[in-house]
Amino acid sequence: MNESLNILLVEDDPDDVFFFSRAVRELNIACALSVAANCREFLALLEARKDVDLVFMDINMPQKDGRECLKELKSIEEYRNVPVITFTGSRSERDIDDMYALGAHYHIIKPFSAINYKLALKTVFGIDWKKAQPPLLKKNFVIDFTYT
Repeated sequence: MNESLNILLVEDDPDDVFFFSRAVRELNIACALSVAANCREFLALLEARKDVDLVFMDINMPQKDGRECLKELKSIEEYRNVPVITFTGSRSERDIDDMYALGAHYHIIKPFSAINYKLALKTVFGIDWKKAQPPLLKKNFVIDFTYT
């Protein structure tokens, strides 16, 4: 991918923000990365930027969780088609089902190792997000590199 992406990361854990930023840098992903610690910050950043190509969103956050945040995002006509990748430690079927039903494009289960973390992100960044990407079939929705 040569074209730069505008990415918003919605993550309340500073360590996870660090690991995400480092992985993106080490993968040489051309992007402008903005970070929000909660849904309120995310919506404010979204409003300020208006040119978001891709959102990575944790599910377990303070105030509004990822479900509520994704629901709110998809209720705004102008942002309804922005691709959202849930990026979480949760492998709960309920979380996976909920985020799929709410319109997320992928559900990445955060890997434990740096190598697998980068493999998971590389999978997502291998997609041309500048083109319209419909949500996947449910059987292809989960990206899980935690087992290797």
